[in-house]
Amino acid sequence: MYQARHTLSQPQLLSTLLLISDTDPDIGGQANALLKNLEEFNFVFDLLLLKRVLAQCDILSKTLQSSSVTYEIVKSVRNSTLEVLKSFRTDEFFSKLFNHSTEIADKCGFRAAQLPRQGKIPSRIGGGSKAPFESVEQYYKISIVWPVIDILSEEIEARLQENNLDVLNNLSKVLGGTDEDTASVKYVCKYYNLDNEHLLSELRCFYKMEESRNTTIQERADIFVQKSLKNVFPMLFKLFRLFFTIPMNSASCERSFSCLRRLKTYTRNKIGQERLSSLALLAIERSIEVNISKVIDDFNLSQKRRLNFV
Repeated sequence: MYQARHTLSQPQLLSTLLLISDTDPDIGGQANALLKNLEEFNFVFDLLLLKRVLAQCDILSKTLQSSSVTYEIVKSVRNSTLEVLKSFRTDEFFSKLFNHSTEIADKCGFRAAQLPRQGKIPSRIGGGSKAPFESVEQYYKISIVWPVIDILSEEIEARLQENNLDVLNNLSKVLGGTDEDTASVKYVCKYYNLDNEHLLSELRCFYKMEESRNTTIQERADIFVQKSLKNVFPMLFKLFRLFFTIPMNSASCERSFSCLRRLKTYTRNKIGQERLSSLALLAIERSIEVNISKVIDDFNLSQKRRLNFV
């Protein structure tokens, strides 16, 4: 029986499950049940849908996990992700996905797409039958594709609501704008206890500069560093520092806790707090290059010693 069914062109996973179901008396039944679920159009369609949708959301996920991400980047990637998900909610996207799934299912010999049995409405809420779908395509579109895209879009919007980020929104308008936004300036000055008129004066002057035109916040910050504008616009420089140091996520903190678990092992259970903090700092910031010679010189000068370190 196994030899006859194995002659079909099947992926390794299906072939392995088929072998287990035919030869293993203990878990053969479970493998056969799983195999039947995999050999259906539903499995192919759902897998391809999730691959397309989650691959798009993965870009936003990786952006949020970056330790150097800024609000401007998060906002841009969030909006672009929502736009792409919105473009998936079209008949054209669904038709391509459904046709591609049908081709794969036919090639592998899987069971074709079918309409589910018509459900009934409970009698306690009126009874009767649910409205039937006109076609298989309509069922997959309305019951599977649209809900998946809508739920993902709603979750992204709910978790990254711009209305809950008033400080970052106003900072973004002040540092990235081209005209005076007095409301945003007033909000920022009140929040950080800055002089309103002084900040407006700096903004008026900065907005007239050639370097500030048609540039992003990141590019403007780079200009501040390259042209040493720190002393020219001290308030703006302070706002740039605040904007880029506000964390967008807790990924770095979570990585720090993971690092501590690796450092304080069973053999290091008597390690002191100061030494543990120092080792953790070295491990967490290992991407930063350390000048060994400077460290030795600073250690040598920290107190009087009989011998000088070379």
